[in-house]
Amino acid sequence: MTEAETIEPDAPIQVLTTRLMRLRYTGTCAACRTTLGRGTTAEWHRPTKTVTCLACVEARRDKPGSLESVPPALVSPIQSLPPDPGEAGASARREYERRHQKREQGIEQKWGRLAPGVKILRDDPQSTTAWAKGSDGERRLAHHLQGGPV
Repeated sequence: MTEAETIEPDAPIQVLTTRLMRLRYTGTCAACRTTLGRGTTAEWHRPTKTVTCLACVEARRDKPGSLESVPPALVSPIQSLPPDPGEAGASARREYERRHQKREQGIEQKWGRLAPGVKILRDDPQSTTAWAKGSDGERRLAHHLQGGPV
């Protein structure tokens, strides 16, 4: 192998999104719209859940400049960005607030003018308060792991 054909050992692995398979159901080619019968071999594209007939697959591979016409060793792997750490517990807090607001709106619609009193007398259900408790726990754990006081 030449230097241009080698791939970095630490580079992320590219996930295959297509594969050849025998169809269990009748389908339609995404490229030429030909009906493909049950038992026909075709290329399955997982993200879009579409099939492509072998004739269209071969035509695509033979097209100059197509990525599939380049040997796999020369294709560079996908470069990923570092993950955004965000704020600990933020998504759980948003879910709690969404559920809490939905419950309060339901009480207002059902009880009308009496809604403020009903809100005082009734607490959020456990399934809603669990999101707030989890959010607080995530926030406290992140703070502790960063070396700050809880």
